[in-house]
Amino acid sequence: PSSSEKLAAGKTAWQELDTPYAAQWRNMGVAAIGAEIFALGGWNEDHLNSVMVYKTVYKVFIPLTY
Repeated sequence: PSSSEKLAAGKTAWQELDTPYAAQWRNMGVAAIGAEIFALGGWNEDHLNSVMVYKTVYKVFIPLTY
């Protein structure tokens, strides 16, 4: 299970957020463009060099290929 959490607009409690990493994912750079949220790098027991995009319509992370 994921140890990452989200706080939805209008809510007062944190909810679990499924992420592509089994352990805690933190210190990533984040940018939103339209209905997509991009997560760059970060740390998950080691430095990450990945770029993931969160598709808000489908509520899922997918790898960004370039």
